[in-house]
Amino acid sequence: MESVRARSRWYLPAARGLTAKQPAIAAASVRPAPSFHAEALESRTLLSSAIVPSFADPAPIAAVGTILPRQAAPVVTVNPIDHTVIAGKNFVSFTAAASGFPAPTVQWQTSPIGRFFFTDIAGATLATYTFAPAVTQNGSKFRAVFTNVRGTATTAAATLTVQTAPVVTSNPLNAAAPSGHSISFTAAASGTPTPTVQWQVSNNGGSTFSNISGATSLTYSFTASSASNHDTYRAVFSNPAGSVTSTFATFTLQTPPVITTQPLSQTVKAGYVHGFRAAASGVPTPTVQWQVSINGGTTFADLAGATSTTYFFSEGKYDGSRNGYKYRAVFTNAAGFATTAIATLTVQTYPVPTHNPMNLTVNAGQPASFHVAFTGTPTPTIQWQVSTNGGSYSNISGAHSADYNF
Repeated sequence: MESVRARSRWYLPAARGLTAKQPAIAAASVRPAPSFHAEALESRTLLSSAIVPSFADPAPIAAVGTILPRQAAPVVTVNPIDHTVIAGKNFVSFTAAASGFPAPTVQWQTSPIGRFFFTDIAGATLATYTFAPAVTQNGSKFRAVFTNVRGTATTAAATLTVQTAPVVTSNPLNAAAPSGHSISFTAAASGTPTPTVQWQVSNNGGSTFSNISGATSLTYSFTASSASNHDTYRAVFSNPAGSVTSTFATFTLQTPPVITTQPLSQTVKAGYVHGFRAAASGVPTPTVQWQVSINGGTTFADLAGATSTTYFFSEGKYDGSRNGYKYRAVFTNAAGFATTAIATLTVQTYPVPTHNPMNLTVNAGQPASFHVAFTGTPTPTIQWQVSTNGGSYSNISGAHSADYNF
């Protein structure tokens, strides 16, 4: 507050050789008072001892003095206000003001988010503090402390919000399910403020996308159907600092296996390689497991390692142990399973004699009989032969039974 100039009128008594009506003029010297209230109207003026006598009439003595404002502690008149800026794109300024005498100095302070104390900012000693905010300063608080000889005053704290553009932290993954099942895609992104999300769908393999009405949560769910088979989905995250799009994920409708090729019953010769073949469609591609029944189809058991669409195996020349076995294939995927029809294996084995004819001596005219037995699959037929010269043989007409009698 500026000093105030004031004039006062003083009258001298009739002493010191002055008559009652004689004015005297004194040159007044002014001594500054140590402290004054700014609103005071009085002044303090001392008269000089140099008084000029011999005036006819008493007259007021004019004196000039100075009024100094009283010292006052700081009082905040302007508080800083909150600011929101985009990281890397804006400067920010906080401004504060305070009254007081003498004029107070200012020191800006900051408190990072999550802290409960303030620390001085080096060099921040002007009424306005301007700087380029960093992402790490999001949520920080700023205040100004005004100081003079009479005390201090601290402003209210202002909050700095540093906005950052969204960054995808989790992309949606491809999904598959049978018709009628629930499907969910999930995505996530960081950013300040927290980004909003809008899911989009493409029906043309990702060439173009359109917004899905109401799909504004981190997870988008729907019921699988053929209408959505092979559609692609993505999430768009947005906030005032920008936007970002996730990678897209594809939905595939799963279909249970359908048998397209049935195994066929086979008749094979022992000692040869033989096998069965089957096929099935389905999404995803079904796996296959061949099974065998050794009790006529009552129960089936998996064949170890038989996981191809064709099952091959071989028998020894005289081994018919698998004869009559029944085989089938089971196709399985995430949507279900399907089992083929049953195929029967018939293994033909070479005839093996189990009883040879014995030499026989009889009298002429007496009956004679030879007996023979064979194993084999199918049951071997018999043809008796005879040699009349000890070397070559010829068929005996009608001799087709195990016993030849003549």
